[in-house]
Amino acid sequence: MPNQTLVHTPSLLAYTDQWRPIALALAAAGLLHAGTARADISYDFVQLDYLVDAEISGGSDDLDYSGFGIEVMAEVVPQFFVAARATSAEVELSGAPGVNLDFFSFGGGGYLPLMQGNDSRLDAYGSLTYEEFSLAEFKSSGGYGITAGLRWFPTHQIEINPSVAMVDYGSLDTGGGKLDVDGLRYGVRGLFHVTTTLALGLGFHFERLDADADDLDIDEIRLGVRWHY
Repeated sequence: MPNQTLVHTPSLLAYTDQWRPIALALAAAGLLHAGTARADISYDFVQLDYLVDAEISGGSDDLDYSGFGIEVMAEVVPQFFVAARATSAEVELSGAPGVNLDFFSFGGGGYLPLMQGNDSRLDAYGSLTYEEFSLAEFKSSGGYGITAGLRWFPTHQIEINPSVAMVDYGSLDTGGGKLDVDGLRYGVRGLFHVTTTLALGLGFHFERLDADADDLDIDEIRLGVRWHY
C-alpha cells in the first residue's frame, strides 16, 4: 500500500452529538419495553450498522475509515439459512480525496440448538460464503469464507454472538502485480432486544490477513439496529 500520513476520523464526541437524538429515542423505547420483550433466536432479520471507529493497517500505514454495513439473513428451511453482508466505507487519505473500501459476502449455513431453558438458549452455527473486497479501483478476484459461531441468550433480552472464520479473498490486482489475500476474521457482537422485533447492537470486528509477504489488519467498532421479520 502506498505511504500515506494517518488522518484521524472525527472524535467520538462528534459522532455522539450527531447520533444523540436517535440514541435517546431508542433508549426511551427500551425503557418502555424492558421486561416485556421475550425474544427468541431468529434467523430472519435485517441489520444496519454504522462504523463508529475503523482502521485498516498495512506495513507502516494506519488509515482510518468510516461507513455503513448491512446484513440480511433468512431461514429457508428449518435449521438452514442464507445470508448476505456488505460494507461500504471511505478511507481517509492525507491531502487527497478518500478512496472506497467495500466488502461483500453471500452464502448459507445451518445451526444446531445446544441448550434451551425458560429464559436462555444457545445455538451453534456454521456457514460457507463467497467473499470479495475492493480498495479504490482494485478489486479482489473473489474467494470463500468458513465461519463458526455461537448465538447465546443468557437472558430473554440479551444476545451474545462470538464468531471466527477462515477467509480467502482471492487475489487483489494492484496494477503492479497480484496479491493473494487470506487470513483470520473474528469478533463478538452483543444485542439488546428492545422488543421481539427490534434490537440494538454493539459489535467488535477484526481481520488479520496475509497479503503475500505483508500483513493487512482491519479493526472495527460497529453500532447497529436489527429488525426481525
